[in-house]
Amino acid sequence: MHRNLLATGWASFLTDVSTEMIYPLLQAFVAMILSGRRALLGPVLGIIEGVSESTASLLKVFSGFYSDRVRSRKAPTIAGYSVSACAKALLFLASRGWYFVLLSRLFDRVGKGIRTAPRDALISESVPPTQQGAAFGFQRAMDFAGATAGVAICYLVSLRYLNPATGTLRDLGSFYLLFVLSVIPAFAAVCCLFFAQETRQALPGGQDAPRPSLDYRKYNRRLQVFFLAHLVFTLGNSSNQFLLLRSMDLGVALPSVILMYMAHNLSTALLSRYLGGLSDRVGRIGILISGYLLYGIVYGTFGLVTKSGSAWLWAFWVL
Repeated sequence: MHRNLLATGWASFLTDVSTEMIYPLLQAFVAMILSGRRALLGPVLGIIEGVSESTASLLKVFSGFYSDRVRSRKAPTIAGYSVSACAKALLFLASRGWYFVLLSRLFDRVGKGIRTAPRDALISESVPPTQQGAAFGFQRAMDFAGATAGVAICYLVSLRYLNPATGTLRDLGSFYLLFVLSVIPAFAAVCCLFFAQETRQALPGGQDAPRPSLDYRKYNRRLQVFFLAHLVFTLGNSSNQFLLLRSMDLGVALPSVILMYMAHNLSTALLSRYLGGLSDRVGRIGILISGYLLYGIVYGTFGLVTKSGSAWLWAFWVL
């Protein structure tokens, strides 16, 4: 296996250990900060996730262009992971207001926006085209394996500091302990990337990197159709924070919700490498359509389940 695939895989693993130690508790943390203003929880989570994820999406366009322009994949990737690692420090100021949670998530996603395109290019340029489905499947598997490990740590800490009366952690200090622990794997991930090898593939014929454009009319028709499909899907999609919040609203205690989320990450980790490799053999489109359809059906079931049927949430999280 190419050293770049291993380096980026372990960086993704450790980064997701760090991120997922915090992510399942984010809605509970914001709820504690808002205290008596429970009605604001949904809108605040929407602002936090919407602003941070859309920022990451836009940055991917320009970080990819910059990576092509300077003929470097490794340096922007390291920079992106470093920004995400440093962003966690802002959570320690969250007792002063929920907007520090917003800033932390924003800079965490800024880091993701910076690193994703050059990291993917690094992987793509390190393996032959016939193995790229398997290579990206491996990367996603490491991603979600790290997420599973991070959620497992989150679960153990939540059990230790759970308030049985409220079903959540007993105080802000319990959350801060997790924040401190999450910094360690975040910076270890950055160290892994120093073992990657720069590819610096030149564009054919000495061409300059094409400037980034958000005008979809400039792309070929097949790519336009894909962009449109992904736009419609993303418009209907929502952050997992709302699925976590929905699960707790149906009466499931926080530790059990964390376990459901861990099952979600574990199922993805186990299947990503296989399904990525399958797309190399049978084609990408059928796999993509199946994934989009299943995702949409599962989201609908979250809206229909009732408190008496909350046990079904285990199956829905896995699917």
